[in-house]
Amino acid sequence: MHTITSLTGFEALLRGRDVTTYGATFYAVWGLTTDLGKTPARRQRPITVEELVQRTLINYPRYWDPLTKSITTVEGILHGFETGGLPHPVLPVTVHGAGHFRFCRSILALGLS
Repeated sequence: MHTITSLTGFEALLRGRDVTTYGATFYAVWGLTTDLGKTPARRQRPITVEELVQRTLINYPRYWDPLTKSITTVEGILHGFETGGLPHPVLPVTVHGAGHFRFCRSILALGLS
């Protein structure tokens, strides 16, 4: 799949697809994509898709906990699901292209099963 700066390329990487970038996406220059555009030279070594997911969905972001009304980590949110303090998320009912619903279900299953 070819992209300029789209999040779709990240989703394609999660699905094991080949990705070619023409812009400076956050997932470019890690050795996971073919990068044809101008990209930053800040990345020093290749990483795996699993490491990219760890960095972008777990380590970097902070999440809002509606119970404590404070910022928390993904582990804090998952703990809320496990203990019953937070309701489990509802899967989307709108399908945005082939496989979207299946993809959302597989992502949610990573932390909720």
